[in-house]
Formats: sequence, C-alpha cells, structure tokens
Amino acid sequence: MTIKTKLSILIGLLGMLPLLTPARSHGADETDVQIISRLANDYFSDPLAEFEIAGIAVAVTSNDTLAWSTGYGYADIEAGVPMDPAKSIVHIASVTKLITAIAILQLTESGKLSLDDDINTYLTSFQIPKSKGQKITIRGLLTHSSGLGEDYLGIAARSPGDVGTLEEFLSTHLPPQVHPSGVAALYSNFGYALLGAAIENASGERYSDYIEEHIFDELGMTKSASNTSAKAAKFNIAPGYFYRENILEEPKFYERLGPAGNVLSTVEDIARLMRALLNPSVPNPVLSPQSASTLFSTQWRPKEGLPGYAFGPWEVPNFAEPVYVIGGEAPGYATRVLVLPKRNLSIIVTANRKDPLPANEFFNQVLAQLVQAKSEPAPQRSEAMVADVSGIYRLSRYPRTNFLKIGALFAPEIHVEQRGETALFSYKSFNQADEERFQGVDGLFYFDNSTSPIGFDFDDSNTVTRLHFYYPLVSPIAFEPVGRLRASETQLIILLVLFTGFAFHIISAGLSVGAMAFIFRRHRQAHHELARLRIFSFLTSCIIVLFLCVFFYGVWRYAIAVDDRFAFGAPLWFQLSFYLVWIAIFFSLVQIYQGVVVWRNNSANMYDRTKHGLLSLACIAFFLWANEWQLIGGALQF
Repeated sequence: MTIKTKLSILIGLLGMLPLLTPARSHGADETDVQIISRLANDYFSDPLAEFEIAGIAVAVTSNDTLAWSTGYGYADIEAGVPMDPAKSIVHIASVTKLITAIAILQLTESGKLSLDDDINTYLTSFQIPKSKGQKITIRGLLTHSSGLGEDYLGIAARSPGDVGTLEEFLSTHLPPQVHPSGVAALYSNFGYALLGAAIENASGERYSDYIEEHIFDELGMTKSASNTSAKAAKFNIAPGYFYRENILEEPKFYERLGPAGNVLSTVEDIARLMRALLNPSVPNPVLSPQSASTLFSTQWRPKEGLPGYAFGPWEVPNFAEPVYVIGGEAPGYATRVLVLPKRNLSIIVTANRKDPLPANEFFNQVLAQLVQAKSEPAPQRSEAMVADVSGIYRLSRYPRTNFLKIGALFAPEIHVEQRGETALFSYKSFNQADEERFQGVDGLFYFDNSTSPIGFDFDDSNTVTRLHFYYPLVSPIAFEPVGRLRASETQLIILLVLFTGFAFHIISAGLSVGAMAFIFRRHRQAHHELARLRIFSFLTSCIIVLFLCVFFYGVWRYAIAVDDRFAFGAPLWFQLSFYLVWIAIFFSLVQIYQGVVVWRNNSANMYDRTKHGLLSLACIAFFLWANEWQLIGGALQF
C-alpha cells in the first residue's frame, strides 16, 4: 500500500466508532448469511452511482460451504460485462499476503524452515544488516513486527518481463529498519517480499509456481495465479478503474514485490481458500488445523492489552468474540476479507477501484448486526499519568531514502497535550482534526467512554519512543515522536515562507537586474560587484522556485491526479529536475561569495547588504530543508 492509499483509509478513523455499539437484535429465523446478504443487497445495489466504483463482488463462506455470492455493477464498463463472483478476475492486492503466509507454514510443516530463523539464512545474494541490533525473523515478518520501513518508488513494472527476480530487486531497494524487531507494528510489503524469497530458496521453486502447485491446484482455484505467471497471461482480467470526474481505466501493472500483493483471483476462488482454512474438521490438503489456526489467532501484539497481528490478518478489538481482517489495495482494485473464526464464517469483498471504504463500512454494518461488543466495564482510571506523553507523533510508515519521503508531510499526525490527570488527543489528517480525552491505566491509555486503548513505549529516562494506535478495520501501526520543528505544519510553513520569499525576490529583482546589467556594461569597474551579486541572487531564486514548481507538479500529476504512478518509477523529465537543486547550490555559493566581496569593498548600501544577507540565509535554510526531505541527490535515486 502507498502513503496516499493509507491516508484515504485513515481519514475514516474516528468516524468508524459505531463498531463499538452492541449488536442489534434480529429475527430468530434470520441466519448470519441471510443478514449479510440483506445488508449487501441494500448497500451495494448500485456501486457506480453510490461509490463511483464500476463493480463489486461479494462471497460468504459458512463452515465448509460457499453460502452465498453475488456481483453488483460491471466488471468491464466498456464491454458491458457484469461483475460475476465466479468469473470476474481481479487483483486481490495484499490479500496475497495470506497466501504467502500459508506457503511459509507449509514449508515449516515440512521442516524446510523454522519460524524463528533469521531471514538472512534464506537470502543468497545479499544480507540484511542488523542495524537495530536484532535479527529479523520469519515470525517477525509474518506479523509485521520486523521494524522494516517502506518504499513505493519503482515497485511495479509495466510488463511481466520487466519484473526481474525477487532477490535482485530487494538487494537494491530494501528500505532500512526504522524500529527494532518485535517492538512496533509496521505493515511491510517488503517484509512479505522477503518471505517470498525465503519460499523460493527453501523450496527450490519460483514463488508463482509454488503457490500455484501447492495451494491453488490443491484447492481447485482455477482462476487464481500470480499476475506474472504464464497461467495469468491467459486470464480475462476485469479492468481496474480510477475516478477523476469520470471513471477511467488504470494501466496494467506487475508487482516487483510479488509475494506482498500480485495474486489475481475471484471472490469464489478466495472463498475456496477460506473454507479450507476455517474448517479443521474437514480434510485440508493445504495446512494442518494447528497451522491454519495461526492465521486467525493473534500471534504478536506490540503491548499487552493492544490489538495485534495473526500471520497476515490483523485483530479487530472490542468484540466479545475474535474478529480478523485482511485487505489490500492496488491501482484499480480493492479487496477486503472479514473473518469470524469462532463461527467458521468469512466475507470477501472485491472492487475494481482502489477504494476500501465501502467494504469497511459494509463490515461495520455486519459487525453491528452479528457481533456483541465487549461487555466489561471501562477500566478503572488512575489518578495521574505515569509519565508526560505530550508531543507530536507521526505515522511511521513512510519512505526514508528518496524524494517520496515528502509524503510524510501529508501523513496523519497525532497531537497529545497533557492536562493534569487527562490528556487531549488530536488526530490530524489534511484539514481534519478529531479531539478526544484519554486517561492512563497500568501503562495503557483509554479514551473516555471506550475500552479501546492506545499504548506508549518509554526509554530509561521515561521519554516516549513510540505510540501504538489502532484504526477500526485498518491494521495496527506505530507512530513516532517528532519535534515541533519537524512537525508537518511547521515544515510546510517553512516551505511556504521560503517559496514566497524567493518568488518576491524574483519579482522585485527582475527590473534591477536588467538595470544593473546595463550599468555593468557602461561602468564595469564601479558596479561590477553589485551587478554580479544581483544577477546571481536573481538566478538562484529563479532556479529554486522553478525546481519547487516542477517537483510539486510532478507529485500532483503522478501521485494525486492519478494513483501510484511513481510505483512505475519517475519520468525522465522529473528525474532531470533534481539537477536544478545542484545548479541552485552552485549559484547560491557564488552569490554568497559575491555578497562577501560586496560587503568588504563597501560596494553596496545597507539595504542591499541586508537583503542579500537574508537571501543567503534563505538559501541555506532551503538546502537544509531539501536535504531533510531527500531532495538533494534526488537525481541519483532513480
């Protein structure tokens, strides 16, 4: 998932709290499946009109049967093909991770690997350095607790032949660890790609061949395959769409992190998989009952009392029975799977647009009807906080090593302000801000009138090192503390002030540069220092403003106006724009030198000295800002 994708999901944060309401009563003769089908027919009846989504397919499994399935809208708008739960093949994105986890557990059962092995044991062409002092285990990768960061640049290709091998890509693109292993939930596509490399090296088979032979063929999943495989080349895949005033078709793409999200399937094929996993009494050709149970029972949590991960799916807290979700988005597609393991019940929803919110809201409605909220009383409040938790916390999942780090400026932030015995919690994303009070109890912190906790980690000096938070129906994830200076609002204000200053200087200096150039030609000896200073300062401002305009136009065009185009890499014109930063550095150094000459020779009045002194400081501030967000050296990142 990209940062933009995450943002679109997270905006629904506190608006999903109806999940915590008690289940409504319904007729005694209405079964779970009947309730789900009724809600689906009401909610998804016209997906294009209601959600600007071409088509949605839904399947429900109960015990060992496909209990119900249907489609709404169109699999292909232009051809007029309706969405068919048995025939409409879509990209299931990160639900692929469930299949990767199954393959890992199969190899564990056969003794070819162990869950607590160092992943480096199964990497042949490179090794992951122990940057945080701890090994990264297969178990840690399965539960998204390895601490690995994320990146989105160049993770997709436009044809299967351009994908390359897993280890080849991982050896040059693997992001660094941003948290030590086992302490923070950090959803990682690269982590599951590493598991795919382990599958290949432990089994001696390509990932796509392994899952086809040992999972899909065993379960009769005839319309499922890795999208880079020969089998997938024969599929008639439902087009993926995006919506910008009109519904438009997404380009085809092929994941370089295949085991994290490159499987194609139908909802009924996924239903075959869920029937096998959720029924231990039925002979299962894929996994033993003990291994299958680890897919829908919490295997790791960041702190006791907080929700955590199974092997792939994540836990949905605050219900009287276990609830798990796994889902994913890719350009043009979204898939969600809701699992109630005690009932051997699963619901699969796919859509041919990258928008998970309709499926999430549908799951809200289902849970409100079927499942009772936890009935225990709210925890006893403590009299005081155990430590000062005031601060600003940023979502940890963003790129750190290239220009896409700039996305962190638009990532959700949590502002915590301690007020005596309570603290004010403010969730901020774009222009949305939700505030709620919470209090501390035994190392965890609870919102008023809620049993849903958040957690803080502290170092030896009682300073917060990370915040653990859970978004309803979205995976648990860690936030990291950032100082006031590095907070998004401050950084954006700095950028706006610098941009405005440089732009104003261009306007105000334009005429004087022309005048000084003329004077320089007429009176070379008397005014050459000041003329050079004004010319170079003018050029420096022009280049910096030009770079910022080109850069943010590229970000808008390839990450906002359309989805995820930087996943294919950056276009050549965008790559070349980063050389403008180095040109600006050269001109600014000349300008600073020329300013020193003018100052020493008294070639300018106090106004010019002050103006160009401030401009020199602005240039230094800009380069420091650009370096912080990986914009210097950007031309070397591609």
